Formats: sequence, C-alpha cells, structure tokens
Amino acid sequence: MEVKQLPTTHWNEHLDNWHMKYSVWAGNCHSWYKANKSNGRVYIWPGSMLHLLKTMKTPRFEDFDITYKNDNMWDFLGNGRTQIEELAEDGVDVDFAPFIWDQDVSWAIDDPHTLGAVVSREHKL
Repeated sequence: MEVKQLPTTHWNEHLDNWHMKYSVWAGNCHSWYKANKSNGRVYIWPGSMLHLLKTMKTPRFEDFDITYKNDNMWDFLGNGRTQIEELAEDGVDVDFAPFIWDQDVSWAIDDPHTLGAVVSREHKL
C-alpha cells in the first residue's frame, strides 16, 4: 500500500496552510516540531485530537495504490466461512445471531465476547 503523490502534495499544502492560520507553531520559534528551525515545517496533526480520531476512523483508500498479496484481489475471502462458523463445525457452541440483542451493544463478527461464543483455550480466535 503506497500513498499516491497528489494526495500527499495536497496534504502538505493543507498542513502548511492550517498551521500558518491556526497553530501556535507558525510563530518564529525553535521547536523539535519544526526540526529545531524557526521556519521549519510542522508535521503534527492539523486539528484537535477528536478531529484526528474521527478522521482516522474512516480511511480514504482511494488515496493509495494497493499492491495485492495474491494475483486475485479477492483471495483474502478464503473459504467463505468465518472463524466462528469453523469453530461450530468443530463442535464448539457459538451464537450465530450476534445481531439479536435486548439492548444496544456494539459487536464484531469474530469477537467471542460479543458473539457469546463458548471457546476453550485450544480454540483461540
């Protein structure tokens, strides 16, 4: 996975513009954020921590060139079964309806805690 050049160029422009307009690091000071130069580029996130977390939650994969591990990009789908289904085939008691709850609880497909799977020590997910 490699970031494309145009998004990188635009990111650097946005970073520079944001820091010049909003950041205290735009001032004439020496800082390790600026490679100890008074006019150095600031490479820290251009915004608040909440802004960073919200942004990182939804990656922009269109900004990357992706080299696939296998010739067929869909090989990662494997045999079409989840780990939970394979455990059930091995005789482990699992919950196949993780989406049916009596309350709002987030869940993940292969998380044994939210699926209610009874997994012994030799059946690690």
